[in-house]
Amino acid sequence: MCNQNDYGQYEAEMYAAAAQAEYEHEMDYQRYLSELLENKQERLFAIHIALDILKSAQFATSRLNPVEYLEQIRNDEIKLIELKKSEPNKENNNIAGLPF
Repeated sequence: MCNQNDYGQYEAEMYAAAAQAEYEHEMDYQRYLSELLENKQERLFAIHIALDILKSAQFATSRLNPVEYLEQIRNDEIKLIELKKSEPNKENNNIAGLPF
């Protein structure tokens, strides 16, 4: 029979294995995205990024339709770029609300 310690050890091992698999999957995905850029497949790269954004919890709770949400993300990014240009010595690396 299994005792409580054996079950706890089993559960910890299963959690660690799942976390490792998730990490490896994410690393494979990041390599794939990098390869798309290296192979000049920017459009496919952009589609993957847009899908990732639309799968985010921030989008799910935004109450915006996909086009409105992506436009908001784009506009926030443009504002960030303009802010960095106007204030080059300040650290303006993040605008609140961006899902990444």
